[in-house]
Amino acid sequence: EVFDPTLDDSNPDSRLGTAAHALVEACLVTGADPKSLVGAYLAGKDHPPVDEDMCDWVQVALDYVAEYVDTYGEENLYVLPESRVYIGPQIGISGTSEDDIARDAELCNGTSDIIIAHRDMSLCLAIDYKNGVNKVTAKENPQTMLYTAGVRQLLGKFRKYRSVIIQPRAGKRSPVDEWEYTDATLRKFLHDKV
Repeated sequence: EVFDPTLDDSNPDSRLGTAAHALVEACLVTGADPKSLVGAYLAGKDHPPVDEDMCDWVQVALDYVAEYVDTYGEENLYVLPESRVYIGPQIGISGTSEDDIARDAELCNGTSDIIIAHRDMSLCLAIDYKNGVNKVTAKENPQTMLYTAGVRQLLGKFRKYRSVIIQPRAGKRSPVDEWEYTDATLRKFLHDKV
C-alpha cells in the first residue's frame, strides 16, 4: 500500500488525486499496464479504486516517461518515481556542519512524482503529475523547482533543469507544460524566494 497519511485527503477530489498518483507510482515501479489494475484500491479503501478514466489520465504521464526514456536511452538516465528529496541543505537553514545539513534535510523535504536525471549531468527533469482540472503552469513553478533543488543535493549540479507539469484533465490545452532553466536561475530562486 502506498498511502501517505500526511496527504490532505479531506475532499473527494484530493482522494481521487491520491489514487491517481498511486496508480502512476505502481505502473512506473512495476511496469504494469494501468488497465490491469482496474478495480484495485491502491491508496486504501477510503480512496476511489482504479477505473478506466483514471487509467486514461495516468497513461499520459506513463507515455511521456516512456517516450523520454526511448529517446535518450535508459542507460543514460536515472528514472526515479516517487522519490524523497532533501531540499533543506540547498537552502542552508541551519548552517554548514554535518549536523546542520542533516537537520535541514529533515526540516525541508518532499516527494517528487517523477525525476528523470541525465547521467552526464546535462539535464534534470522534475515531473509533477496533477490530477486536477485547474491549469497549473511549469514556468517558475516553485514545487518542481524545489524538487530539482533536492535532486541537486542528491546528485550534484546539472547544466539545465526542466519543470514538467502533466495535467491530463485540465481542459483542451496540451496536457504537458514544460519550462527549462539554468542552475543560476535555480540558485537565484532558492536565495531570493525560498
